[in-house]
Amino acid sequence: CEKSLKDFDKVIELAKDDSMSSGYTPIKSEAYGQKGMLYRDMGEHGKALEAYNMALKLVKPGAGNFIYHNMANLLIKMGKHEDAIKHLKFFLGARGEEFSKKKLAFSPCQQLLEKGYEVEGCPDKELLKKLDYQAYSMIISEERKKYYAEKNQEKGN
Repeated sequence: CEKSLKDFDKVIELAKDDSMSSGYTPIKSEAYGQKGMLYRDMGEHGKALEAYNMALKLVKPGAGNFIYHNMANLLIKMGKHEDAIKHLKFFLGARGEEFSKKKLAFSPCQQLLEKGYEVEGCPDKELLKKLDYQAYSMIISEERKKYYAEKNQEKGN
């Protein structure tokens, strides 16, 4: 872990603020986000929050969706539910493929519902109560297939 942290620090040092990764996130922001995940996995939640906050400072509004997602999950783990909701809402509103966001939002939405919080944009609370991630994932996969089949059919007409 220590070697990985040093590697992320080297990327942060060498990357320009506007160097873009293959997605929507600048390389420096991505390195901070990865560093945050590593700290989270090491149980160093304070350092993880610090890294995620640095990552978020480097993204444009509407981007950085996975950082918001990871931040929301960490805040839930820390019992900071109101802050988690704020970051989950940013995640749900951020740029990105909608079906992927729906799948990723299931777990934090379900955990927050268990704590008594309903979050706008989360799956229906009855689905959250009765389904596990695998079942919900299959529903979303079917929605995705249907959506793209209809899109392809429209292009063919």
